[in-house]
Amino acid sequence: MQDFKINAYMRYFNLYEENHIFNISSNANFENTPVFMKYPIYLIFIIAVFLSCSTNDENKSNDINPPDWIQSTWLVEGSTTGNSGVKFTSNDLVLIQGFAETSQRDLINHSRELGQEVVVTENKSNDSYSLRLELAYGQTVNLDFTKISNNEITWNQVANSILIKQ
Repeated sequence: MQDFKINAYMRYFNLYEENHIFNISSNANFENTPVFMKYPIYLIFIIAVFLSCSTNDENKSNDINPPDWIQSTWLVEGSTTGNSGVKFTSNDLVLIQGFAETSQRDLINHSRELGQEVVVTENKSNDSYSLRLELAYGQTVNLDFTKISNNEITWNQVANSILIKQ
């Protein structure tokens, strides 16, 4: 009896190795079986591919949307430290100091990539724009701008600042 069980196990493992999937007997009919049922590794691979695919834009912030009237590069009038000012695009606010530029959109995205919560608040009107970022550890960024004319704005956090449209 013991020899019979050993022979049965050996036959099972030989069939497993030959078919690489399951113990398939010679009278089994798999003609109408879907491929993913025959080869579950393909199903696992396909699911992994779909779950891992994403575009970079999915992870990018669309929280910053300055109004059309302010979208341009604005530099501080009479700056003695080189170019200082702000560049507004349709989806970003970039601080300019000399040759360095600091994208607020990149700041938001980087914080979120690190798993930190970021709260973005915008206030827009025909003559003012403000952006408030609440970052991790109680850090807050407030940027407020007021329109003087079509070519001049003030940066409310910087005393006596007039920015000229470039």
